[in-house]
Amino acid sequence: MGQAAEAQMRKFVSNQKLDETTFFEHLDEDEAVFYRKILDYAQDNQLLIKWGSKSFSLNVVNDGNNMNILRGFCNLSAYGQTLFVTVGSIKSKVHNGELIVNEYSILKDFATKISDGYGFNIKEMDDEQTDRLYEVLSRVIESIESDV
Repeated sequence: MGQAAEAQMRKFVSNQKLDETTFFEHLDEDEAVFYRKILDYAQDNQLLIKWGSKSFSLNVVNDGNNMNILRGFCNLSAYGQTLFVTVGSIKSKVHNGELIVNEYSILKDFATKISDGYGFNIKEMDDEQTDRLYEVLSRVIESIESDV
């Protein structure tokens, strides 16, 4: 296969959307356990899971709008096995968006501030930090769903 054909094949593969099986094939064992719990949480809370080429996002659907509350990446991403919370869609699509996204700020002792939210190194998170993340996610979901 020529170089041009190889480049096209890489571009095609990188543009394909992941599914759950492929995502988990590109995780380390501990991170697979972490992400399994995240996806179970999403299912328990009736969140929309959208798959991308290197990640998935958890979305709250309210009044026909999808609000991305979390994005998880696997080893296919340059970010590696990382979790991001972005707040742009919440701020722009929810009446009290600014107040809702302030919930995430209580996690700043173990989250890294990024331009539009926070990043989490899941390899370094302990059980107490993980529990706090779930508590904040639950409050954010409830606030979005009750926003009128």
